[in-house]
Amino acid sequence: MKKFTRTLSFRRKHAPKTTSSEDQRSSYWEEDSYKVKHGQIVFPVKYLGSLEVTKSRGTDICHEAAMAMMKNHKRKKTSLVININGVRVTDENTKQLLLDQTVEKISFCTPDPKDDRLFSYICRDGTSMKWLCHSFLTDKASGERISNALGSAFSESYLRKEDLRKKEVANEVCSVSLLLFDFIFIFFKTMCLIYIYI
Repeated sequence: MKKFTRTLSFRRKHAPKTTSSEDQRSSYWEEDSYKVKHGQIVFPVKYLGSLEVTKSRGTDICHEAAMAMMKNHKRKKTSLVININGVRVTDENTKQLLLDQTVEKISFCTPDPKDDRLFSYICRDGTSMKWLCHSFLTDKASGERISNALGSAFSESYLRKEDLRKKEVANEVCSVSLLLFDFIFIFFKTMCLIYIYI
């Protein structure tokens, strides 16, 4: 009987309380998304390098490439700059530009499934047209946070390009209607002149 009354209970179930780390992550994501939309966000990272990969997407492909690059002990302290146009990586010491990728060339980004400090993305190399996986090791931010910031850049870039495309279509419709109006005006003007002379 006890079991039966428990199943018919109409009490509201309380939503599970979020932990402070989830609240903190949510606030970071909102703040990072805002920074990407209205400028840029900079993450201090160590650039592990790039490695050619066979496919344009896949968490396991990025993980394998990152593990191969982790064996290389030459890690450069860099700044990873994310904005709606793409990703830039500059060397902290020399201020030299190491990478400059547009959002359109990046096909996949992911935090590492086993190491929270790793972040990787796959992009098309402009000259050789091969797929390259670039990996980074973070000290302060998590790989998930960087991945979310890059995802915000993707979505904002897509929305802005859609708005631009809609404006271009509207301008084309407007110019076509003006041409049609001009054609009709010239046609009636010509017909009036013919009528006058006849």
